[in-house]
Amino acid sequence: MVKRSSRAYKEKYRMFQKLVSLALMGLLILLVAFVPASAQSQDEARQTEKVKQTILKLGTGAKARVEIALKDNRKLQGHVTEITDDQFVIIDSKTGAATTVLYSQVQHIRINRHPHQLAIGLAFVGGLVGLGLILAVALRGS
Repeated sequence: MVKRSSRAYKEKYRMFQKLVSLALMGLLILLVAFVPASAQSQDEARQTEKVKQTILKLGTGAKARVEIALKDNRKLQGHVTEITDDQFVIIDSKTGAATTVLYSQVQHIRINRHPHQLAIGLAFVGGLVGLGLILAVALRGS
């Protein structure tokens, strides 16, 4: 009779161990699932504040040119015309359409201070090539 109660005790103890193990695993899964969510919201808040500071520093007007990648994979290019506490307005450089953008929608921002930089660079290289050709032809005859 003692053996049966000892056996029942061991089975109950094993069942208790399994329940404790399952409870700990569940708790561990909950901790892993919720910690990154809070960290992610802090990162998003930092990113939003960084975008806001960048736009405020840039200002408004035709010289406030930006290229923006949004979180919904859209890309905008143009200049900033209006800045508020939670959004700004960008005028598309090609179409002239105004788009209101929330700071929290911005994934990446690039300031384009010199939009004609490529054209100036190509003209400079073309001038150097032309000068080189003129010199080559002039020196060839001598």
